[in-house]
Amino acid sequence: MEQILKKMKGFLGMEEELPFAEFQQFYTELMALLTAEFDGMSNESRVQGRYVCQVVASNAQARAGKSRTLAKKFKKMSEKCTFWVEAIDYRLEKEGMSKQDIESMTEAVEKAVGEETASEGAASEGAADEKSDSEKGAHEETDSGS
Repeated sequence: MEQILKKMKGFLGMEEELPFAEFQQFYTELMALLTAEFDGMSNESRVQGRYVCQVVASNAQARAGKSRTLAKKFKKMSEKCTFWVEAIDYRLEKEGMSKQDIESMTEAVEKAVGEETASEGAASEGAADEKSDSEKGAHEETDSGS
């Protein structure tokens, strides 16, 4: 689940929308992981999976409204992810967690992802600023040499 979560963090930091093929590939990897490893996952991994499914379902639902040609595919992705959120909730509740505990843990995952995405964005902005400064210096040198 860590790999899926790491990939999603990268996607959340992107400025542009993820192309359909990449979105579909990520969705397929998520579904395959949940199908193969769900029973052996720790509760923490299940909550991470729940969070990722919520994000993918929400994103797919939003994309379904934007694209007529892919609406059916996006809607199906959203429905399957929503199913997994419900299945994860059922399993966690069966193991003794309350709905409030599940929501709290999911919010903690969301917060951690948001903080990491923001810090990565700030780091890349800092690198871009440094590049801009060095480019400015290079441009000033060529301008003053003329």
